[in-house]
Amino acid sequence: MSEALHYRNVLAGHYRHRPNDTAAILETRQAMKTAKLAAAIEKILADSPPLHREQIERLVGLLTAHVAPGE
Repeated sequence: MSEALHYRNVLAGHYRHRPNDTAAILETRQAMKTAKLAAAIEKILADSPPLHREQIERLVGLLTAHVAPGE
């Protein structure tokens, strides 16, 4: 089972059994989106030639620009 599918199932459980727990729902949604993004990145990297240092630095910059406050 993929990580994204796992979080989708957890999210369904929250909606079914704890619909008022908005914090858990939001946290699980974010985890699911992160898992989907990671899977997409892994797939693209597997199908692509090796990246140059500058390309890696650019991608790292894109990801670090979206770090949550206090992290």
